[in-house]
Amino acid sequence: MDYAEALKTRPVLIVESHDRNRSFNKEMKEALQKAGNTRVTETYMETDHSYFDHRMALQVAILNWLQTVLAPASK
Repeated sequence: MDYAEALKTRPVLIVESHDRNRSFNKEMKEALQKAGNTRVTETYMETDHSYFDHRMALQVAILNWLQTVLAPASK
């Protein structure tokens, strides 16, 4: 399944850590952008896959992203 095509109209947050999935995350971001998605946000944190020492930062990144995605439309 082409996830980029299925997600091209949706906001997407890609959170990366220093693990073996970084290249897959980069590929997904590029595929989404190529499909026309202009609402892709990528965040990198220098930590391990479990975000053990960055859990608060992870929460903040997700909440900040949600605020931009769920912001009320201006009148």
